Amino acid sequence: MIGAELLDLLKGHETTSNATAWALLELSTHPEIQSKLREELLSCHNDNPTIDEVNALPYLDCVARETLRLHAVVSFITRQALEDDIIPFSKSVTLENGDVVESIR
Repeated sequence: MIGAELLDLLKGHETTSNATAWALLELSTHPEIQSKLREELLSCHNDNPTIDEVNALPYLDCVARETLRLHAVVSFITRQALEDDIIPFSKSVTLENGDVVESIR
């Protein structure tokens, strides 16, 4: 039996490797984007950047987000609401049966 911690590790490994593979594929087919990203990465002047330095690279962030948008690693997440949301109307609505509704669940 595989432990929960190992399953979590495997889940993280699989999604990270898939996202990385898609990013590399996209960069290989778009050399202009690859060149622009390379320029930004080389401007960092640090072989071991901190997380703050990586977060300060806007083009890298755009490339990562666009890769995940085009090739979602997790295609869906099942969610269940714990309570109803109530959305108020700007003005009341009178239904055909005469009931007045001021919001929708």
